[in-house]
Formats: sequence, C-alpha cells, structure tokens
Amino acid sequence: MRAVTAGTLMFARPGYGIFPPTSDCTDKSLPVLKGVDFVDLLENKKESVDVPEFGVSSVTSTLNGYTFWFKNTANRDKFAADPWAYAPAFGGF
Repeated sequence: MRAVTAGTLMFARPGYGIFPPTSDCTDKSLPVLKGVDFVDLLENKKESVDVPEFGVSSVTSTLNGYTFWFKNTANRDKFAADPWAYAPAFGGF
C-alpha cells in the first residue's frame, strides 16, 4: 500500500471551490485533505497516473476527531474496519 502525505495532494473540490490553504491539516471542521477518498486512492489509483476521487459530505467516518469523506458506503466501511491502513501514513490530520 502506498503512503500518502499531506504535501502530495492539493486539489480544489469540483463544485465546492477551494478550501482555504490553512485548513489542510489543522481544522477539524473540514474533511481531511479536502475530502479525498483514501480507500479509493490507495486501492484503485496508480501512482503518478490517476487523480484521486473525492468523497461526499454525506458518507463519512472519523478518526481522532478528524472527518474523512468517502464516495460510497463500501469505502467508508472498509475505512471503519481498519482506519490506520488507509489514513495518511505520516499523520498531518
């Protein structure tokens, strides 16, 4: 499984605009890394080829008080079963 760090993903949310740059890792009221679906990223994307997909605010899970967004309930359930397998390896959230 690939490690994802906070510095590698900086995207605008289509249809949602751009989250403020200071919100990347410290604001618990916003989704981790602007809502990237980490299950989809780690299981389905090829490094340096595919762009990660974003989750939606209606399908979420929390870890250490931070909210993660997912594009579907299956990804949310995988994350909930073993969150540290999918959470960014070096924290930052």
